[in-house]
Amino acid sequence: MLQLILKDTVTPCRARMIARAVKSFLDTFVTSDVLFDLELVLTESCNNAALHAYQGLPGELEIKLDIVEYDQVALQIRDWGREFQCPWTLPDNNQESGRGIYIMRQVMHTFDYSRVEDSNIFSFTKKVEPEQWKECI
Repeated sequence: MLQLILKDTVTPCRARMIARAVKSFLDTFVTSDVLFDLELVLTESCNNAALHAYQGLPGELEIKLDIVEYDQVALQIRDWGREFQCPWTLPDNNQESGRGIYIMRQVMHTFDYSRVEDSNIFSFTKKVEPEQWKECI
C-alpha cells in the first residue's frame, strides 16, 4: 500500500488547487476514467470544506490517500470546521445546491461521514479494475 497525506489551509480560491495536486499524483497510477471520478470527489470535498465548514475563511484541511495496488483507492478528507449536516438523500428539484454528496456517493464504491474530535471526516473508496491501473504499479 502507498499512502500520501497532504495538509494545507483551504480557502475557496485554494480548494481547486489542492484537489489538482492530489489528482496529479493519482495520474501516475490510474487511467483517466478512474481519475475523473476521483478528481470530482476531491474537488467537491475541498470546496465543501472551504465553503461550508469554514464559511469561506481559511481553515485546516487534511487529505489522506491510500492506494491499494490492483484493488482500490481510498480517500479521507478531514476538516476542523463547523459540523456538517450530511444529506443522505437527493435534494428536491427546486433547491439550488446540495447535490454534491449525492453525486460523490454515485461515483464511489463506499462513502462515509463522521464527526470525530471536532472534525468532519469524509471517507471514500473507489474499486479499480486490473485494466484501470497504469503500468508503473
